[in-house]
Amino acid sequence: MSETRLAILSLLRHGPLHGYEIKKTLERECIDMWSTIPLATLYNELNKMGREGLIEKVGFEVESGRA
Repeated sequence: MSETRLAILSLLRHGPLHGYEIKKTLERECIDMWSTIPLATLYNELNKMGREGLIEKVGFEVESGRA
């Protein structure tokens, strides 16, 4: 398993996060090698992990705006 996936899974073990939240957490924690991952690459990896059953995509309904 790649280091990118391990970093993502490590953050997700604390609870659900959006891709943007994962990116900002990596940057905030001063993990330099992870902060250079482009957001598009991070979302691509999240999508792959979802298709492989490593993570589950969840959502919630809102009255207005985006879920």
